[in-house]
Amino acid sequence: MPEWVYDPRTHNYRRDGLFVAFGDVMGIALQVAEASGDIVESLCVQLMNDQLRLDHWQSLMREAIKNEHIAQYMAGRGGRAQMTFRDWGILGATLKEQYRYLDGFAADIARGGMTPGQIITRARMYMENAHQSLWRGRCEAFGMPQLPTYPAHCDTQCLTRCRCEWEIVEVRDEDGALVGWNVTWVLDPAAHEVHCGDCPDLAVIWNPLFVPAGMSPAEARAWRAEQRRVFN
Repeated sequence: MPEWVYDPRTHNYRRDGLFVAFGDVMGIALQVAEASGDIVESLCVQLMNDQLRLDHWQSLMREAIKNEHIAQYMAGRGGRAQMTFRDWGILGATLKEQYRYLDGFAADIARGGMTPGQIITRARMYMENAHQSLWRGRCEAFGMPQLPTYPAHCDTQCLTRCRCEWEIVEVRDEDGALVGWNVTWVLDPAAHEVHCGDCPDLAVIWNPLFVPAGMSPAEARAWRAEQRRVFN
């Protein structure tokens, strides 16, 4: 197996000593999420065939959601060795939100009326949604505050299928001190001319978005809220 090493100075991986483009890392992460989607689809089939109780299915779904978000976040962050208490806190907040949505999903199944296709599609979306954690981890690796949104966070019409990207460039003063980051919302390169109604607007609004360094937590929250108002 090739050896993967993360370089926190350049925010990039090397595999057997060779530089790995982050786009390649993202591609692998998306393949993993697709495979995880196959697993939760199998859980749904077992549920609909009365091979799983609803509470057992929900427990297995929670575990799948947790594992996928952790894996995606770590891929963006640079691996487990880079993880801090703050990173685990970010993941915990994300998972709390996802578990709340899962509770609603289980309640909808219990009420009946959903087709098998609807149940499977909705279950797979939880694995697709974990793509946001890859970008949260990536941005955290740069030391940035929380951005207004992330691909696959469900803020855009394409919901969990969003495959746009954040391009991140550090901004430094004449003395080399970090003053912030220019981040640009880059449209999904694989989608060519076909995008949802929201992402092209974000590619114009945030081209680039300047993220100041050194903000206090309160300032960072206020900054993020203001940026979210811009595109909402």
